[in-house]
Amino acid sequence: MHKLVVTEKFNTALRIAVVLSDGKMKRERSGPVAVFSFTRDKDDYTVVGLRGHIVELDYPEELTHWSLSTLPKLLEADPIRSITEPSIVATLRTLSPDNGEVILATDWDREGEVIAAECLEILQESNPHIRVKRAQYSAMTRSDVERAFANLKELDMNLAAAGMARQNVDLMWGALLTRYLTLATRAEYHGAGQGGPLLSVGRVQTPTLYLLVERDRAIKTFKPDPFWEIQVTVSTKEGKFVVKHEHGRWFDKKEADAVFEKIKAAKDGMIRDFKEENVALRPPIPFSTTLFLAESTRLGFGAAQAMRMAEELYTGGLISYPRTDNTVYPPSLNPKTVLGMLAEGAFSKEAKYCLDQERIRPTRGKFETTDHPPIYPTANLDMRKAAGEKARLYELVARRYLATVAPEALGIKRRVLVDISGERLEGEGFRLTDRGWYNVYPYMEPRESDLPQLKVGEHVRIEEPRLVEGHTEPPRRFTQGSLIQEMERLGLGTKSTRHEIVQKLFERHYIMPRGLEPTTSGLAVAEALQANASLVTRPEMTSRLEEDMNAIAQGQKTLDDVVSESREMLREVYGLLVQNAQGVRDAIQGALDKQHFAGNCVLCGGALRIYTSQLGKRWVQCVNNPRTCTASYQLPSSGHVEPTTSVCQKCHVPLIRVVHRGQRPQDTCINPACETHQDSNRLGTCPSCKSPLHLKYSYRGKRFVTCTAFPACRVSYPLPQRGRLDKHEEPCPSCGAPIVTIVEAGRRPWTLCVNPECPSKKQAAAAPVKVPVAAPPAKVPEVIAPAKVPEVAVPVNAKPKAKRATRSRSSRTNTKRKRDDSDAAPAA
Repeated sequence: MHKLVVTEKFNTALRIAVVLSDGKMKRERSGPVAVFSFTRDKDDYTVVGLRGHIVELDYPEELTHWSLSTLPKLLEADPIRSITEPSIVATLRTLSPDNGEVILATDWDREGEVIAAECLEILQESNPHIRVKRAQYSAMTRSDVERAFANLKELDMNLAAAGMARQNVDLMWGALLTRYLTLATRAEYHGAGQGGPLLSVGRVQTPTLYLLVERDRAIKTFKPDPFWEIQVTVSTKEGKFVVKHEHGRWFDKKEADAVFEKIKAAKDGMIRDFKEENVALRPPIPFSTTLFLAESTRLGFGAAQAMRMAEELYTGGLISYPRTDNTVYPPSLNPKTVLGMLAEGAFSKEAKYCLDQERIRPTRGKFETTDHPPIYPTANLDMRKAAGEKARLYELVARRYLATVAPEALGIKRRVLVDISGERLEGEGFRLTDRGWYNVYPYMEPRESDLPQLKVGEHVRIEEPRLVEGHTEPPRRFTQGSLIQEMERLGLGTKSTRHEIVQKLFERHYIMPRGLEPTTSGLAVAEALQANASLVTRPEMTSRLEEDMNAIAQGQKTLDDVVSESREMLREVYGLLVQNAQGVRDAIQGALDKQHFAGNCVLCGGALRIYTSQLGKRWVQCVNNPRTCTASYQLPSSGHVEPTTSVCQKCHVPLIRVVHRGQRPQDTCINPACETHQDSNRLGTCPSCKSPLHLKYSYRGKRFVTCTAFPACRVSYPLPQRGRLDKHEEPCPSCGAPIVTIVEAGRRPWTLCVNPECPSKKQAAAAPVKVPVAAPPAKVPEVIAPAKVPEVAVPVNAKPKAKRATRSRSSRTNTKRKRDDSDAAPAA
């Protein structure tokens, strides 16, 4: 029998073909599409990988033109499906077996079910009676793939309908509201093309933006209140310790002073109560997608970046499926099996430490599902050969699993109650006696404080009474991790798309890379919508629609019911926006004008404005150019750019602030001829041609060092992508390349020569590598510290590969295109 296997992407097709054929498949081409063929159990198999969705939902051609007059028709129109990957569709039709079987092996989630249903619809056009089965797997290991193909299921059409409903609803809301806001607030000063910025609105995107705006408003309007606490250092023969008044904070200074004077007048006190107890600190729970992203962002990863690398680790067979709500390992996942695998890799000491327990009891979270397990390692990664960022992320997953099956940490907790002149003061102490899971999970550390062994009735001597003044603090800004956790709590988006929503807010320039602080346009859009159509900004609407999607998946509602209900809500929102059009227009146009004003022109005194082309090119230009002025300055191609109120001390041209993710903001002169502009980017002298070496950023924000004599001189060096970069005056004595110090949060600063081919580095690489081992406490097995992965860099003087002028559509969509919460309007 001939069997056609369809996967979601090329890498998955390759992996499944390798497993099912035991590595003996043939790679062929069907037109431009790669396919794999082999024989297994007397059946002929063909495996083909898609590029995510091969069918796109959009409006009819007559509604693709952006016009305010066509918006009422857009509201009532039904979207149509069109083929976006004709070469893949042609291949599917060619390979479809007449008397065989099709096995749909797309990712096992709602979006994967939609893609599988799209394939089925295409295949049934030429063969209505084709036999179809579904392969469901949670990891790309040999055992998981073999098990999935030995236990084929039926396609879940209810789950696919839920995904299709999400596509319809998101397109409907995103297209109508984005077009309305963009067209209604166009400003001729911003860019080329249609004459104005794209102001996107989305069913999930906009409530998420408003969360950040509300937090920003709370921070900026916060007024700190003073408070006072009483702290006293006391001593006994066992030692000194600190106690605090049980009242906590006083907001009335007179009351605090009265109590403090009473304590201050005393010379000693008495211990009224003392308690000591043994406590156990439970290990962390398994990784769901949200918890994984929250922990990844604490390590400096962007949420979208972490998810992208997690998918690469998954398709490489190294971790389980990274899109899951589950926080409970299934009974079928034997801890000893996973630990036995890890014991043969880079984390052998940690794994053996966990295996030494008499009984292994994995921790459990509150959410338990039956589709995918929590994220865990499925194979060993060679930490020395892997790329640095990917290795760090794999290490996080591996160590998290180790922590969830490791012994509890044990400690002693002590509490004391001291009486001083009738006032009660309390003290606490905690000390670890067994580090337990902290040995394998270095990303967390307990807070330890000293409190000696004390006796009730014992007198204490007052050493230093203090009346400490403090001030209440505003709420903290969200991090990407805490924002995604808040989105989950409010029902905004899904595990598969929350990181994409955050990334879209960056791309729309609604929030700044540092602190997720809203930009002027982000504030304007959110506040204008809140004032005139608050339903768009409230999470309740989106949460309700999420519940409707789940009802479709469970067969309790239909796709048409949910789309009709959503259209009715959208009709109400659109009516409110049209009714308050002038207020919306004035608020947003004023904000955009402020955001794109860069300062005054030094040539004619006119206003300098920031412009952006449709291709992403950015520049500052005088409003009088080209009529009576020639002032124009090119801006960096990457990073967030915002105006400042300062001017350059040398040439008096305005300064702009450039923010690259993972790096500190930098104020720079926009005049490329200014010596301050050149000095701020200079990193040394080229060892080959003696021209200046400058710091540069690629279009995607990657920083590197290049010779200013390019292309005559092709010397270039890579740089670490995170942290502040401090220049050294003297070059490397071995090769003459620049030396820099990298200062990154959470790590000690380190100094390096930027030349990856430096002779000193080759000598160090040839020497035996010693992995530092932290000395463990008594009776605790030795556990290696997190692996440090060597940096990978580009050779000096290496001739760069020629760049393609354009990228094909297929290459842009080679990775999975999650569309259920894209919140994006169709292309104009």
